Amino acid sequence: MKIKHAMIAAAFLFMAGCETTGNTTGSGSTSSNNNTGSTSASAGISTSGTSNPASTSTNARGTLTDAAIAGSGSTIGTTSSSGSTMSGTTATINNTTTSTMNSASTSGTEGVTTASSFSVPSSYQSAFTTRYPSASNMQWSRYSSTDVPIDWDLTDWTPLDNNDYVVRYNIGADPYYSWYDSEGNWVGSSRTMKDYSTLPAPINTMIKSNYAAYTVSSANMEYWKDKSAYEIELRGSADKVKLLVDANGNIIKQNKKAL
Repeated sequence: MKIKHAMIAAAFLFMAGCETTGNTTGSGSTSSNNNTGSTSASAGISTSGTSNPASTSTNARGTLTDAAIAGSGSTIGTTSSSGSTMSGTTATINNTTTSTMNSASTSGTEGVTTASSFSVPSSYQSAFTTRYPSASNMQWSRYSSTDVPIDWDLTDWTPLDNNDYVVRYNIGADPYYSWYDSEGNWVGSSRTMKDYSTLPAPINTMIKSNYAAYTVSSANMEYWKDKSAYEIELRGSADKVKLLVDANGNIIKQNKKAL
C-alpha cells in the first residue's frame, strides 16, 4: 500500500511539473511550447501555446509584405518640373516604374514656355496687321522702359509709359518690336539685325574710317513716321558708342559711355 501511495504521489508531482512547463507569469516573457515567433505577453498574464501561432502567422505575413516592398527598392515621392507644377507619386518596384499624376498645370507644350494671353483692343491688332501682314508669333504686352532693345534717347519718338503697348513678332527669321501709344497710334518699330555685314556699305565705310578700334556689338534698323535709320552700338577698350545713322552713313545722333 505504501508503495502504491508513493507511486500515486509521484504521478501527481510529475503532472504538476508538466503543467507548469510552457506557461509564464509575471515578467511578460512568452511560453516555450509551440510558440516559435510569437509576440511577448503582457506582464502578469500567461500566454498559451494554442493562441500564439495564429498571432505569429499574422505578424509573419505583415513582415513579409513589408520586406517584399522595402526589399524591391521602392521609392515614393513627389516630383516637380521647371516651368510647370506637377503633383503625383512615382513608385519603382522590382525595376518597374509607374507614375500616378494627381494634377498638372503647364504653360505651353513640354519644354516650351509661351507668353500668357494679353488683352489688347482689336483696333490695335487690326492696325498692326494692316502695317505688317506677314508678321508671325505676335506677343503683346504693356510698354516697359526696362525692356527696350534700342536707345530711346537717340530717337525723337513720343515718350511712352506703362499705359502704352509693345508687340514682339517675327517677319521671316528676323525679330521685330513695334510700339503703340494708349490711343492705338503707331509710334515706331525696330528690326534686330543678326548679320552686321548686311549694313549698307556707306555705314561700314564710316565705321572703318571713324571707329577703326571699335567692333559692332549690336545693330537695329528703326522705322518711325516716314523715316528709317540704323542704330549701331560699337564697343572699344574703354567705352561704347551708340550711333543713329542714315543709310548713307551720316550720323544723326550719338551717345558715348565709359565701360
